[in-house]
Amino acid sequence: MGKLVTVHEMIEEGSKRLEECNKANFKIEAELLALNVLGYTKLERILKANNKVAREDEETYWDYISKRCQGIPLQYITREQEFMGFPFYVDSNVLIPRQDTETLIEAIIDKSRETPFRNIIEIGTGSGCISVSLAKFLPYSEITAIDISANALEVARKNAKINQVEDRIKWIQGDLLTNYISDKKIDLIVSNPPYIRTQDCMELDYEVRKHEPNLALDGGRDGLDFYRKITRQSKEHLIENGMLAYEIGHDQSKDVYNIMDRNGFTNIRQIKDLAGRDRVVLGRFKGMLNE
Repeated sequence: MGKLVTVHEMIEEGSKRLEECNKANFKIEAELLALNVLGYTKLERILKANNKVAREDEETYWDYISKRCQGIPLQYITREQEFMGFPFYVDSNVLIPRQDTETLIEAIIDKSRETPFRNIIEIGTGSGCISVSLAKFLPYSEITAIDISANALEVARKNAKINQVEDRIKWIQGDLLTNYISDKKIDLIVSNPPYIRTQDCMELDYEVRKHEPNLALDGGRDGLDFYRKITRQSKEHLIENGMLAYEIGHDQSKDVYNIMDRNGFTNIRQIKDLAGRDRVVLGRFKGMLNE
């Protein structure tokens, strides 16, 4: 058996291996993987840099480094991703939450100051990051989260429990709103649906294409299939002046606007993300009061 390595030595070697397999953020990722294995904070990593690493932890670390070199996303290895300041569990059954989607949450929070959203449906909940975040920020809301994937719903339920909002969210397995049956009208329907054009799915970054669920990416030939279906279905469930809010692809703003306009939505707004790209389209169903 070789000698035990220190935390610093292990991270340095991990960084070298990730650089050799062309990972752009090799230093950051080598450290993050070490923190995950050792259960350290960044401060503890500094203070314990010369501590010896247990053999079992070192073996786990090299397994993680190997997986990363194979192209498995960092978040699927560590099983965690932060979103809106909250911790989320992720695995290959769900898309990794991205900062772009925080624009959607922030837009809804902003609109809730005008008219509270007491009843919310999220379509295609995936990891649950949207529903869980809304439950945290809008504590008066009742939320129903829908997904066609039983495995995704299992992940979402876990995240609701992690973030202590499991009693605030109802879960439904179903294809969009097909399995939602209720006489109660809804104040807000929100979705970050699959919106990548089918032909473009093959041109996505290798790690996304190979490891993230295609079911949550492919939006059909023109990327708009789910916007058409959800917009049509939502009209049966929204209250008058109820809101429909979408995350969109950066070049889909006009198309989604037109879909909503043709279906009787008014006061449609387009909101940009931090990079200055259209990222959210939202509007109210019929007879919306002027804002």
